[in-house]
Amino acid sequence: LTVYETAGQWRDPATQKIARERSRVLRIVVPADTAPDKITAVAEAYKKQFRQKSVGILTRQVCASFD
Repeated sequence: LTVYETAGQWRDPATQKIARERSRVLRIVVPADTAPDKITAVAEAYKKQFRQKSVGILTRQVCASFD
C-alpha cells in the first residue's frame, strides 16, 4: 500500500467544467485472484469519506516480490 500526493483535475459531466484539486494516488498490490468487489469497496469508502463524485481505478498485472 503506497499513497502519493499529487495535483489532479476532474471534469464535471453535468457542467463540463474542469476542477483542479490536490489529489492522492493509492497503489495497492494484491494477488491476481482478489475479488474486484474488494477494490470497489475501497474506492466507495474513499468517495464517501472525502466527498468525491468519482474515483479512478486502474488494474493491471505485474510481476512483484517483497523480500
